[in-house]
Amino acid sequence: TFSVEVCVEVCVEGFLSGSWVVDFIELRRLVEKLVKDLNYSFLVPAGDVERIRVEAPFKYRQKVFNCDMITAECLGDYLCGELRKTYGEEDLRIFVSVMEGVGNKAVIRC
Repeated sequence: TFSVEVCVEVCVEGFLSGSWVVDFIELRRLVEKLVKDLNYSFLVPAGDVERIRVEAPFKYRQKVFNCDMITAECLGDYLCGELRKTYGEEDLRIFVSVMEGVGNKAVIRC
């Protein structure tokens, strides 16, 4: 078993629309939901799905990613993609930082 503590940070750049660039309460809820869905899940690269068999005395959740390895970059890319589904191609630049341990950080721009 391997687990890491991951910290996710999101930065949004865009033009002021009304009083804000983005509703941070909405953004926070979305990011929390995305991270919660990953927490305590068995993260598997798509290429490994057919080669893995899990037997457990408990129910487990499996999340499949379209990447070769589950890395900070892979998680950041997934989170960016999910945020884009909500915010579409609005005139926003979204940056997702995934920190994997002390001093190790991947920043993905989408």
